[in-house]
Amino acid sequence: MIYSVLPLFLSLAFLFIGLLVLFKNKTNTVNISFFLLALMTFIWQYSWTFLYHIDKPLLAMNIIKIGYSGIIFLPVTFYQFLVAISESNKERKNIFIAYLIAVLFLLSLLFSNNFISGYYKYFWGYYPRAGIFHPLYLVFTISVAFRGLFLVYKKMLASTGRRHQQLLYIVLALFIYFLAAIDYLDNYGLQLYPMGIFFVFTSLCIITYSIVKHNLMDINVFIRRSTVYGLLFIVIMSSFVYAHLNSGNIWVFIGQTTLAIVICSIALYKYSQYEIERDRKSAKIMQSEYERQLEYRTILDGVRNAVFGFSYALHKPPSIQFDIIKNDTDIDFKTSILNTSGTQNAGEINDQKQDIIA
Repeated sequence: MIYSVLPLFLSLAFLFIGLLVLFKNKTNTVNISFFLLALMTFIWQYSWTFLYHIDKPLLAMNIIKIGYSGIIFLPVTFYQFLVAISESNKERKNIFIAYLIAVLFLLSLLFSNNFISGYYKYFWGYYPRAGIFHPLYLVFTISVAFRGLFLVYKKMLASTGRRHQQLLYIVLALFIYFLAAIDYLDNYGLQLYPMGIFFVFTSLCIITYSIVKHNLMDINVFIRRSTVYGLLFIVIMSSFVYAHLNSGNIWVFIGQTTLAIVICSIALYKYSQYEIERDRKSAKIMQSEYERQLEYRTILDGVRNAVFGFSYALHKPPSIQFDIIKNDTDIDFKTSILNTSGTQNAGEINDQKQDIIA
């Protein structure tokens, strides 16, 4: 169905950008937290790709649980990324608490009907029905999201230059991403096509722009080289998935597409390592060239100083320095004569003394 196309494209796009950021620096907390946010977005939208397409109630309920497993952790990873961006180390304890709360919601989802009580059948396909615990989850989502946005906004006001621009785009992108929460209305029976996907897509565009334009997360050079490969990956995978949605066993197909995504992810990782190594070698070559040029310049400066400095000393005019000490009754002169070309007579020195006294 046509309603599955955009979730499919968006899920693969977020997976690609998330892996790209992670592979650029696998130890940086900002990169890791952004990857987790992108991964949860992928699970959410990729599951909905199948949910909007199938017509089997039991299978729909299983896919809903898979998709909502990612949705439950969206506000936590959202908050974790904002904490990492704002460098708010004091919030780490709150991140741990947020994960614990999310795990409790996950257990309720998997082992009871209190979180998701069933599904609705809308014109675009199946959609989850909110259970009695779902309103608590909404309160939790709003709380951690606005807390994270506040931390980044405060950090942005205290920053300047390129860092200020980076944080500005982050706040804008993730605020728009948060507007995707409008989709929760469908969990309560409002039959409105989930418009949140357009907010998510807009936020992805802003994040990508800030990476390319403002070197967000230090991957601008890499992403420029990888854009063509990324678009090719997304188009091929989207075509592959959508072309096979109508054929064969759904679980076999899910296994095939998952395997294809894993293979593409490994290929992307290998390519990213190649790019990083090439950048490292290029930087090393440039550093060596700079040091060689600096060495040549040092030698030339030494030769110039030896030749022209000596010549300057031979032709340097005589100079006289007076240290004037003023007493109550007279002025005493201490004269230091620096004469490299000859001597001065006493009359010339006395004339200069009189000029200074005057």
